[in-house]
Amino acid sequence: MKNNLKVHPKHYTRYGYQPVDFMTDAFGDTSAVYLIGDIIKYVARHRHKEGLVDLQKAMFYLERLEALNTLPEVKGDLISKFINQLQHNDADVIDALFIDVSEAKARLTRLIRNYEYVKSRGE
Repeated sequence: MKNNLKVHPKHYTRYGYQPVDFMTDAFGDTSAVYLIGDIIKYVARHRHKEGLVDLQKAMFYLERLEALNTLPEVKGDLISKFINQLQHNDADVIDALFIDVSEAKARLTRLIRNYEYVKSRGE
């Protein structure tokens, strides 16, 4: 993950013990819910807000989730209800998130690479 100021802004990095570190340390496995929420938020909004930066933020939280090595139980019908309103590639990332974090990471990586490619072409 690139360490840029948009993904790691000064208002968080000024602390020696960052808020996300505190939450994952303090809440352990239950912090997976917080991390998943941020992943979903950034993947869902990237097309309408900060684009590649949002995808990089999603990857930051996905790597944190991967390190926890745990997933909470989620109602499958609610996942479908939510992802059905997203574009195909975005929905694929979130859908995989609840099945296999490594696969979600691979899909998010492809989404980021595709975004970077399109951006480099000026499209």
